[in-house]
Amino acid sequence: MRRAERLISTGSEKYGWIQAAQAALELAHGSAPAISGDGFPIIQAALSTADFPEIVESTVQGISEARRSEQLSDILAVTRDTVLANYRATSFAMVDMREMPTPSVDGMNRFHFATVSSTGEEIRVFSTFVKFLVTRQILTGDDRSFVPAAINAFAAAAHRNEVPKIAALLESTVNLSDGAPLFGSDNALTGTALDAAGMGAAFGKLRQQPTETGAKSGAQPFAVVVHPDDEYAALALAENLPQGRRPRVVVLPDLSDSDDYFVIGAPATHPVINRSRLDGSDVSCLRFGAFEPASRLIENGKVESYPGLALPATHSVGLSVVSRVGAVRVSKS
Repeated sequence: MRRAERLISTGSEKYGWIQAAQAALELAHGSAPAISGDGFPIIQAALSTADFPEIVESTVQGISEARRSEQLSDILAVTRDTVLANYRATSFAMVDMREMPTPSVDGMNRFHFATVSSTGEEIRVFSTFVKFLVTRQILTGDDRSFVPAAINAFAAAAHRNEVPKIAALLESTVNLSDGAPLFGSDNALTGTALDAAGMGAAFGKLRQQPTETGAKSGAQPFAVVVHPDDEYAALALAENLPQGRRPRVVVLPDLSDSDDYFVIGAPATHPVINRSRLDGSDVSCLRFGAFEPASRLIENGKVESYPGLALPATHSVGLSVVSRVGAVRVSKS
């Protein structure tokens, strides 16, 4: 077990920032200075140890991973989660298998063929870097409420920024790498109202959508993506379906055309939009670092030291289309 984990396992609840800094200094040097004044110099000194930054980072990251923004649950309902080692050029492979053939006379199917194809679509990576300036008073007063407050604010803002990008991918008419747009005759309906009959037609279109090998997808409707103007109507329709068969209603405020809605299959089995994150981050795609010395810009481009510390945070996510199979666009007119 790492030393920082030993510190936490001995009861991190009793440690304030100053006490944790003292413990880290004692582990590093065999002793730690006594608290004098407000104790801030002890925290500053502990930044150079191996343990104190790790304690801060693991504590903040742990709180982050235990929380989910409202937007994130909708994002995960329409995107497939993929972990990447890095954001270098990546091509996602899609595997399509025909229906299993009937057994031969001897009860064995000697060969079974699967089609493996590359989507060839580019991953667009979006990254946001911020530093939360934490005052000396908060640190020495052991006010830890700023941690969840900072996480909540950053998560909400970061995930709100993902929503318009997902909406843009769904509404895009630009051709994909194979020379055709995301939606065509195989996965689009026109003149179809948002009512029971229209929803039924969209469900049927999704299930019968042809795969690369010509088989029917059989995709079960998982989510209905609508413009805010259609939220109530979509919720009312979903409510009339049996409990275990109700699709989730996902409202994307950034959809530009209220004439369209989308029926989406389960991203885990029929992914259309891929959401990539780097190895080491959880599905929130947020990463928090350790405290570091802080400075801030003032007038005329000058920089001054900040009477506190900075807590760095990053939101980095890659979005790309990976398949047409698993989504139907429905136009009311």
